[in-house]
Amino acid sequence: MAIYLNNAATSWPKPEVVPKAMYDFLTTSGANLARGTAADRDLGTMDMVMSCRENISQLFEGFQDGDPRYVTFTSNVTESLKWS
Repeated sequence: MAIYLNNAATSWPKPEVVPKAMYDFLTTSGANLARGTAADRDLGTMDMVMSCRENISQLFEGFQDGDPRYVTFTSNVTESLKWS
């Protein structure tokens, strides 16, 4: 079972918190995930992604027992469909 959550990509205008959060991430932490380093920035990004996965898995608690390992982020709907 796949659940597609891409409203943010198709809605406009974005709430003010969206560009602010993106700006803050890009200017203060903005590390690529899983690039093989253990710098504070990299670990902080990993923590943000894992926290997001946990929150989403709780939202769909009945799916795969709410296990965050089953939450996958993709670049776009085409990639998502190829994974499903």
